[in-house]
Amino acid sequence: MAELIGKKIDNLIDFCLGIHENKNGRELYEKYLSDIQAVTPTDLFMVMTEQLTRGVSVEDILGYVDKLINVFHEPLSNYVWRKPQADEFLDVLMRENAGLITHLQEFKS
Repeated sequence: MAELIGKKIDNLIDFCLGIHENKNGRELYEKYLSDIQAVTPTDLFMVMTEQLTRGVSVEDILGYVDKLINVFHEPLSNYVWRKPQADEFLDVLMRENAGLITHLQEFKS
C-alpha cells in the first residue's frame, strides 16, 4: 500500500513539474488523471513540499498555481474529511482559529 501511495505522490509531482516546464497540459492531465481524481489535501501538501525540496522556487510555483487550482479543485472539493473529536490536536487548532476570527471581527468594528 505504501508503494502505491509513493507512486501516486511521484505521479502528482511529475504532473506539477510538467506544468512548471510548460509541457502539454492536456497530455499530462490524461496521463495522471486517476491520481489527480484521487488527490487529497495531504497529497497536495506533500507534492508542494517536494517541489520546494527539488529547488522549485515559491515564485515559480506561484506562476502556475492557478492551473493546479483548476485541476485539483474538484477532487479537493469532493474530499470527505473526518472531523476531529473534541480535544484532538486539530480540534484545538480549529477552535483557536475560530476564536481568533471572532476576535478579529470584533476588532474591525
